[in-house]
Amino acid sequence: MPTDNQIPAVSTRTLFQRCFKSALPALKQNLPFCTLLLSSALPVAPVYAQTSDEWDELDEDTIELPETVVTANRYVTPLNQVGSALSILDADELEARQIRVVADALRAIPGVAVSRSGGLGALTDVRIRGAENNHTLVLIDGVEANDPAISAFDFSNLLNVDIERIEILRGPQSALWGSDAIGGVINIITKRGEGPARVSASVEGGSFQTGQASVGLSGSNAQLDYSIGATVLDSEGFSISPQGSEKDGYHNVTLAGKAGYVVSDQFDFKVVARYIDAQAETDPQDFAFPPTPTYGLVIDGDDESETQQFYGRAEGTLSLADGDWEHTVGVALTDTNSEFFSDGARTSKLEGEKLKFDYQTNYYLTTDAAEHIFTLALEHEDEDFTQRGETVDAPSNQDQSITTRSVVGQYGLDLTQGLSLTASLRFDDNENFDDATTYRLTGAYTLPDSGTRFHTSYGTGVKNPTFTELFGFFPGSFIGNPDLQPEEARSWDIGVEQSFFEQRWLIDLTYFNGRFEDEIITTFDNDTFLSSVTNADGTSRRKGVELSVRGRLHEQLDLTASYSYVDSEDPDGEREVRRPRHTASLNLDYRFWNERARLNLGVDYTGEQDDLFFGTFPSTRVVLDAYTLVNLRGSYQFSDNVSLYGRIENLLDEDYQDVYGYATAGIGGYAGVKASF
Repeated sequence: MPTDNQIPAVSTRTLFQRCFKSALPALKQNLPFCTLLLSSALPVAPVYAQTSDEWDELDEDTIELPETVVTANRYVTPLNQVGSALSILDADELEARQIRVVADALRAIPGVAVSRSGGLGALTDVRIRGAENNHTLVLIDGVEANDPAISAFDFSNLLNVDIERIEILRGPQSALWGSDAIGGVINIITKRGEGPARVSASVEGGSFQTGQASVGLSGSNAQLDYSIGATVLDSEGFSISPQGSEKDGYHNVTLAGKAGYVVSDQFDFKVVARYIDAQAETDPQDFAFPPTPTYGLVIDGDDESETQQFYGRAEGTLSLADGDWEHTVGVALTDTNSEFFSDGARTSKLEGEKLKFDYQTNYYLTTDAAEHIFTLALEHEDEDFTQRGETVDAPSNQDQSITTRSVVGQYGLDLTQGLSLTASLRFDDNENFDDATTYRLTGAYTLPDSGTRFHTSYGTGVKNPTFTELFGFFPGSFIGNPDLQPEEARSWDIGVEQSFFEQRWLIDLTYFNGRFEDEIITTFDNDTFLSSVTNADGTSRRKGVELSVRGRLHEQLDLTASYSYVDSEDPDGEREVRRPRHTASLNLDYRFWNERARLNLGVDYTGEQDDLFFGTFPSTRVVLDAYTLVNLRGSYQFSDNVSLYGRIENLLDEDYQDVYGYATAGIGGYAGVKASF
């Protein structure tokens, strides 16, 4: 039975801490429309069930989508049996696009919006289908990576280090993954070592005085596989203040390791760990009194953040009954530490820790007509939050903790006639809130000999308030609300996938509709000049369409494209901020010279979106202009061991903002060399 890429499980906290302590103005003006026109004029087809998988040649210009397995159901599942809306980015695509920061790859995924508050190292939010950034659960090799202090994941420090694939599940997944998955799940799976021991290294340099160096060691034998790597990224940066000139730099050190050991035919053990140490220079907003002409805007300043993040997991899997009955026991640790400085003095410190123990069993019952999969999971989760202010007796100093116990059950049915169904149920016993029950239903059906597949899902979700929302206190600016209630969501989607022209083209079209109750929103008190949070009255609504296209234009030229329309409204009927209605992506990948050379062109379009300007009381809405990013990449394989590569980012030197008041990078060029031995 399937065992690869299972959601892992962990060892103890002590064990882990010991192991790892200009030009073309006319084209630039019209490019968004040209991109959308090109995408709609081509014989459409998607990222398979919204995926991006490896394609194999059948003949000169025919492609095949292999039957790939994913972890959408907490067990390995053939892709054509997945009912949820799913996208996949694999290692080959990440390499072709020369992805340095994972968030940049996610711009190509339908239904996903990325907001970066500046350059490298700046706060980077990822939102799925108009949900909030803390409504998305991020898994790294099975470790729940959301910062326990804020229950959200900041993508600013996540580099593309040894990543094998990224899976993006859209829609409520709380029934499987708990509170943080109310909007979706992003599952990052790193590479396993394969074959004889191999050393790899790369060096890169480019614009903004940016340099990056990586080294890794990987391999395997009959029982052991291993992969370890280290990456250092350093950049002098640019001023993230449009009014300023002082450069805001960034430094990141990432260490990653993964190993597996097969004890016997029935038992294996796995361990993974990732450590990130990052420093980012930032600029403050001008809230000096009396107000100045730059009041409320980002100005030059000497602010800085320092972040340490550790993610680790260990698990053991026992397989019985000829592989039909699996048992996995694991323990995982997420440990984050963030400190903030202004003019050299520490202003605040946040620490979050999540220690999770889990057990999961899968039983596979196969008959002539169907396969039945029964899943049971038990989880125990301890979360701790520590906040420290400027002094040892600061009023913001506090320690908080929450314990959650959960039971998950799921039944999966795969019929030989091409129909696959799942039903999932979860019960959460949280010591701070009422008990919660969530569920999810999915279905997928493939019409025989037609190239047509239908998929659908319906799910509910509950999002508990974060530590910061409940207890956070930043003197003079924010105070938490301990009376908050959990947010609730329900959503459904339905889609159809169709292959064309002897499998040379594939299209997937999905419609989704959802609503949120008791949405947590920010408020401002004009008397105290403090912001806080509260549960909004009424219903917040989300709906939209996701289109994915994939095709082979020529035996050496592949195309992927996507378009999304996301309508996101708050309970008052206004557009939710930082959620563009329209996003689109186009990628052309060309291999030539016996596949030693490769050119890749990427175009990402983000439509206009609302944001807030905090220089008025109350804050006022502003509109951020639409923008298009064009990236050109190329590489050449000199030998089996050495390759050169280079890229131009933001080729048209687009001037844009993801977050009001924060500048972003202009045109930049980078080049590097890779070697392996």
